[in-house]
Amino acid sequence: MKKKTKKQVAKDKVWWRKVINKNTGRWEQMFDSIDCQFMKAKVASIIWWDMMDRKHEQDLSCLDMNMRLYSYNNPNQEKLNYHELYQHLINFGYDKKFASVRATTPKNMNGGINDRTTT
Repeated sequence: MKKKTKKQVAKDKVWWRKVINKNTGRWEQMFDSIDCQFMKAKVASIIWWDMMDRKHEQDLSCLDMNMRLYSYNNPNQEKLNYHELYQHLINFGYDKKFASVRATTPKNMNGGINDRTTT
């Protein structure tokens, strides 16, 4: 694995602050703009996992509420579009590169978000 540059390390430390600052007081409004409940659950889950070990004092209960929309028994839930998920993460303040990484299903996962080669 390639060693991170000082610039990359610094960027990793502050990217999440941008997400929080952009959405403070707007979390519910941002999630209301997503029509598909499965996409809401996916976006909320990704943001929650990315924020869970960060030190901040923001109320992220909206993430928890939207994560609860996830249904383990619905096969349609995992047929979400990469490009749409990517765009929602950008809208929440993720930078393009990190949004791309987070919107892509890991190769060892079965099913999941369609990879970038599909529509």
